[in-house]
Amino acid sequence: AWHESRCQENALGDLKKGTSYGILQIYGPTWCEPSRYWPDGYLQTKNVIEQCEDLFDPALAVVAARYIVNEGGFEQWSTYAAAVNE
Repeated sequence: AWHESRCQENALGDLKKGTSYGILQIYGPTWCEPSRYWPDGYLQTKNVIEQCEDLFDPALAVVAARYIVNEGGFEQWSTYAAAVNE
């Protein structure tokens, strides 16, 4: 959370490539926006959130992160290597 948003729960990032939401900067185009593989959004299909903006709630963001880690590992966050090597 520190590397992604400096622990700011209302953080918005990656605005030129798509939006990342909340304290853990969960990337909308991959995890909460409709896609070819997840027409309702991955996290919506897993009943974690109803809309991307729900990721501003730190508790929901942590639950969402668990699903993301289970699906693709911690490497889904670009700051993973920096956090591990600190």
